[in-house]
Amino acid sequence: MTFHVLTVPATDVDAGELNLILGRPAPPALAELTLSHPRGGTLTLGVLGASHVVTIDSDAQRFTEQISCNTTPQRTPLPRSFEDRGYRLEARTRELSSAAIARLAGLLQARSETDDRWITGRFPGDDSALTSLSALPEPDGWSWRTWHLYPGPRRGTVVRTESRWTP
Repeated sequence: MTFHVLTVPATDVDAGELNLILGRPAPPALAELTLSHPRGGTLTLGVLGASHVVTIDSDAQRFTEQISCNTTPQRTPLPRSFEDRGYRLEARTRELSSAAIARLAGLLQARSETDDRWITGRFPGDDSALTSLSALPEPDGWSWRTWHLYPGPRRGTVVRTESRWTP
């Protein structure tokens, strides 16, 4: 099963403070899932404190994407779109009603319980407070998607990303 009920509080709790950090060593994950590429190499999806890290190890090189509230000097506020040297990111932030976030959280949890290419971590305090990731090997690299759900009393925020990397 790739659905995890985490027992630590979420540390990245403000969608507006998310940063993009590329090429840095991966921090320790609260939960992770490693997938193998048919042509060699691996991709590891990691749930951090309501954020994520993706690490790719291939014959060509190592690549990391971290989206978190980490304040290291090598960070960039999360852009709507970014492209550089075989890497592409699209990010969207939306506000939804609490009911809509709860429905989305249920769908993501169900998918993680039935698809071994998905991982989801749920944080204490609200069943809709979760981070979910999925990945697929591409002929020449990887693609992955993430969802960061930040529920609130009446409304909450969803940050959704789509990324692709080719060496």
